Amino acid sequence: MTLAEVAEFLFVSRVHARKLVEPGKLNEVLPRDPYGTLNIDAASVEKYEAELNAARRAWLDCDIQRRQVNEALKVNPSVPLGNNSAPAVISSNSYMCRVPRRFHE
Repeated sequence: MTLAEVAEFLFVSRVHARKLVEPGKLNEVLPRDPYGTLNIDAASVEKYEAELNAARRAWLDCDIQRRQVNEALKVNPSVPLGNNSAPAVISSNSYMCRVPRRFHE
């Protein structure tokens, strides 16, 4: 795949797609053609997209769970969480919504 095709497939800019090749998140096909055009392995692009989709799904699942807990606390605010006697609101930064750091790009 060319850099433009990868960018279109992942819905990112060509600059961002090139930045994904440099640290090895996407694999370059060597040798380059005589014109020096960068070609990227399609399997590595599909793998990267699958990892991104999994991280997005995990974050959305956590966000839905966080919202459900917050709604339950609004309905019954006397429900304590953990060791605290006072109810708390679960934020998106809580332990429930941990997404691997590499997907915060």
